[in-house]
Amino acid sequence: MPALEVLLLHGPYYESEILDVPLTHDLVPRLTSLELWNCIAPREAAVYTPLRRLAFLGTKWASSYDEFLDVLCNCQALEYLRLDEELLDSFAEELASPPSDIRRRMMPLNLPRLKTVEFSGQREALFHLLATIHMPQATTVELTNCLDDDEPGPLIARLLAPDPQLRIPFLASLRTVSLSCWDGDPFEVSLHGGPDGNARLSVDYGMVHNELWPGNSYLEHNLVAIMNIFSVASVHTLEVEGCLDLVAVETWHRVFLAFSSLRTLHVKGRGTLDSLWLGLSRATAASLEHDGTACCPSLAEICVDDRPRVASRFKFAATAQLLETVRGVLNARARAGCMRVKKLQLYLEYTDELWDQTCELREGFVEDVKALVGELDYREAISKGPYGR
Repeated sequence: MPALEVLLLHGPYYESEILDVPLTHDLVPRLTSLELWNCIAPREAAVYTPLRRLAFLGTKWASSYDEFLDVLCNCQALEYLRLDEELLDSFAEELASPPSDIRRRMMPLNLPRLKTVEFSGQREALFHLLATIHMPQATTVELTNCLDDDEPGPLIARLLAPDPQLRIPFLASLRTVSLSCWDGDPFEVSLHGGPDGNARLSVDYGMVHNELWPGNSYLEHNLVAIMNIFSVASVHTLEVEGCLDLVAVETWHRVFLAFSSLRTLHVKGRGTLDSLWLGLSRATAASLEHDGTACCPSLAEICVDDRPRVASRFKFAATAQLLETVRGVLNARARAGCMRVKKLQLYLEYTDELWDQTCELREGFVEDVKALVGELDYREAISKGPYGR
């Protein structure tokens, strides 16, 4: 098959069977794309050298992890690399208990043309690959973590090796940060960056969390981890989904100071918005006291999602404190000469008691806030049942 350039092989679908692929470079000298499903990978290193695309799915590697890295090191034309848990979980086991005669590779693995990476597997393998592979041209990096038995929770800091922007340059100039963290749902982070903002790194805990893990509580941990790992000063859009009032006021305070170029804040979830708005209030006061300018001077939109996936879950509860805080922070920013928020969405659910108590407060709130923002989209409803987290 000397003229063959693209090869896709599907082995048997039974777990007990797997196809051994006796490929050699002499057999396929012009091969540039290799995708194997349920196979044993070819052993001859020369097969891989000219590849531009490589995908191993349900495929086993017969030798060691370090030998696999040595093979990759020679794939200087590689543009697309996909590896799933069948391969990476075996590497994770080797990394956890390396043979005594194995010397772990210390040199970086530079793949100068690699643009798309899709890795799925246990944390140890993902962490080591991200610490080892340098991909200066990467535009898409997708990580799916198949949870380890001892996994203490979905923390992005446990997956990303230190200073990932040194190996994936677009992470040094983030434009959009999206974070979703719920009990029982996959935890997801999506980071967009690069000159045009289209390069993307995504992290997905692809399995449903153990019911004993408080997934909601990891929202704050991951928000803090993102600020600790990356520079977020160039981020213009922040999207956060989860139980927002489990994020401390102090953390929201830090968010509004760190995301200094923020233009759009998009949130959806449940609980209250009190801690978020109190955080913005304190950050505004602190920045005005520090240098006379308000934090997030370009903040133009604060939006909530109006297309909930589960109507009973994705609602924010109203509080009297929230109305006072929103009005107060918008007034403070207006007095300081800040650019006004162009669009503010507030969709709030009231208990019967609060609805009766805040009749006059709500009317005054709406009138005041309309004068402080470009467009106010305010909707209110009375709760049909007890609110619970």
